[in-house]
Amino acid sequence: MVTYSMIAALSENHVIANDNGIPWDIPEDLEHYKRTVKGHLTVCGRKTYEVTPVVPGRESVVITGQEDYDTGSENAYVANSIEEAVTMVEDIADEEEVVQVIGGESIYSAFLDYADKMVLSHVHGEYEGDIKFPEFNEDNWIVEDQESHDR
Repeated sequence: MVTYSMIAALSENHVIANDNGIPWDIPEDLEHYKRTVKGHLTVCGRKTYEVTPVVPGRESVVITGQEDYDTGSENAYVANSIEEAVTMVEDIADEEEVVQVIGGESIYSAFLDYADKMVLSHVHGEYEGDIKFPEFNEDNWIVEDQESHDR
C-alpha cells in the first residue's frame, strides 16, 4: 500500500513561502529536503513544481487546473484534480512506496486526509508569507523523531 508523507518547512505562524520563494535561508534544511525526497515519487501543485529545486531521480505528479500544461519533463505527469493525482500515484508507485507530498498550500490541505506521515521542519520565528501550511490537529499525530538545531 502506498504511504503518503507530507514534507514542509514552516514558521511558527505556519508560513511556508512568500512570493513564490522561501522567506529564510537554511541550507541544512534544503539538504534534508533533497535527501528525503530523492528517489521518491512526489506530488505537488504547478507553482511548487515550477519553483522547487530539481532533485535527480525523482518522478512527480503535478496537479494543475491547466488542462494543456506541459511540465517539460518525461519524469513529470500532469493531473487535473486530486482524485486524478491519487489514481496516477496508484498506477505509478510501487506498492510499498513512500510518496512525498511537497506542496503548495492547497495540495497540503487536500492531502491531509491521505497523509500517513509528516516530516516538518519548524523554523523559529514568525515570517510574512502568502502561502501557509494548513492548520492540523497535533493530537492526531505521534512525534516519532525530533531534532533541534541552532538555526
